[in-house]
Amino acid sequence: MELEVMELTVSRDIETRVNDVLEGIAGHALIRAEELPDELHRNVPDALLQVTLRWGVPVSQNSDNEFLCRVEDKGEATRGQRQRGYRTRESLPFHSDRCDYVVLYCRENASAGGETKVVDMMALYDALRTRFPAELTALSRPYPFDRRGEQLPGEHEWTEVPILSRMNDCVSFWYCRKFIDSCTRFLDFHGLSKEAEAALEVFDDLVESGEFTQGYRLGAGDLLIMNSHKTLHGRDAYVDDGTSRRLLYRIWLAADKSPALSPHFRALFGRTEAGAYRGGVWSSSLNLAHFPGRVEDARARFLALESPR
Repeated sequence: MELEVMELTVSRDIETRVNDVLEGIAGHALIRAEELPDELHRNVPDALLQVTLRWGVPVSQNSDNEFLCRVEDKGEATRGQRQRGYRTRESLPFHSDRCDYVVLYCRENASAGGETKVVDMMALYDALRTRFPAELTALSRPYPFDRRGEQLPGEHEWTEVPILSRMNDCVSFWYCRKFIDSCTRFLDFHGLSKEAEAALEVFDDLVESGEFTQGYRLGAGDLLIMNSHKTLHGRDAYVDDGTSRRLLYRIWLAADKSPALSPHFRALFGRTEAGAYRGGVWSSSLNLAHFPGRVEDARARFLALESPR
């Protein structure tokens, strides 16, 4: 069954704020529930998927080819290489997702905790440039990245990606500390240089300082969109009880306004050209090879999927 595009009207102000995120002018935008159309809230999650199609095309988020994921505590083990933090109630350290843009929609927040935190990486970049120029140079070199079993058959278990990269005067960030640290489990990984370790410690201190961070306790119906190349995001631990159970919906987007990426990103994103349909986590039976390279062309292929949720 093909997905039919619904006519959902959002304000010009929302479109402008979202467009600023898509173009990298702003790192993120918080849209409160009262700003969004009632029809969206009444028809979540399908209407959420429809409204995000105005801004880009969703990419798969796991090997089950889910394009819209429920972010909730499913009681999963909290350790191990296949553990996924969004399926637990634990705190999530600051990180990047494998996509150009992240959309979070809050259906219900927890009774306590669960604050979403966003780091302004362009402000942090300015701090690196003025206060730690040597570390900035080191962070621009490739760091190891554990693919956590999400690679397709025949692909290597880990790759190398710079934390900070520049293409055509556009600065991008990519970071997940635990995926760097866990590369020690691979026999063909020979460790970080002292220079790389020192730069990483400086970077972590800045990220965790709070100087560049905004925190949001999302209310029911709130929507947060983030540019993955201009922000990091994380979450506080939370508590569910009998009256409130935290549930967010998450969509990863590719958009035609995305920047070109360093060639180092090809292993993770599949494509690095500006405006490419790229990123995500896929299965052998459905992956980027089954979609056209450009976002505008991939849209029709996505809409033709059977139950694209």
